[in-house]
Amino acid sequence: MKAFILLILFVSFNLASKERVSIGTLDYCPYHCKSTNSGYVVDIVKEIYHNADIYYLPWKRAVINTVNGDLDALLTPTKSEAPLLIYPVETIGIQRSCFFVLDENKDMTIDELSKFKVGTFTGYSLDGIQTDKDNINYLSGVDALSRGVKMLKKGRIKSFFIEENGMRFYLKKNEINGITTSSCTRGEDLYVGFNPKDKASSTALSKELSEGVIELRRNGKLDQILSKYGLLDWK
Repeated sequence: MKAFILLILFVSFNLASKERVSIGTLDYCPYHCKSTNSGYVVDIVKEIYHNADIYYLPWKRAVINTVNGDLDALLTPTKSEAPLLIYPVETIGIQRSCFFVLDENKDMTIDELSKFKVGTFTGYSLDGIQTDKDNINYLSGVDALSRGVKMLKKGRIKSFFIEENGMRFYLKKNEINGITTSSCTRGEDLYVGFNPKDKASSTALSKELSEGVIELRRNGKLDQILSKYGLLDWK
């Protein structure tokens, strides 16, 4: 019993004395943006952990460093990307792809859109969507997103198939109107994952994250954060 009490006291002291929370991620707006050390996930995390340090790394290195315990947490994996991490109950977003179309085409189904020209990035998965390969217009290069939007506006493609939040952020940032989503894939939940080497600390941080997200949603701050990036609550 005495040993058990000492263990509890040690764990409690360890959590209380943790001065900084080290968090790894990659540079990908609007989730986490290195140039401004912001992004909606970074903003949420900073609201919950006032002692967070964000480190921008190549994705593979960020995952490995968190799994090895060199970092406390990772933004923003799906469970399939980093299955060894400790995950909270609450998600931090959803990653899905959508057909972006002109407003007047928002009611078109995937089957209908697949009969027309579809723009997407070179190498981007169409998630099993059936369409004639001649209808796919692959775009590459650093200006692929802007060119795709221009093609959509000019009617050269009927839809632009792309990751939803990245596109919404681009449209918001550049004040582009008249484009909306038609249909979207089911998507995968996104999380803040915690290192498995220090289970006591990670479990506590994980619980704090879930409670924090719930409170931000309750008091309206979550919607305020998301609106800055042109996003909606994922739940």
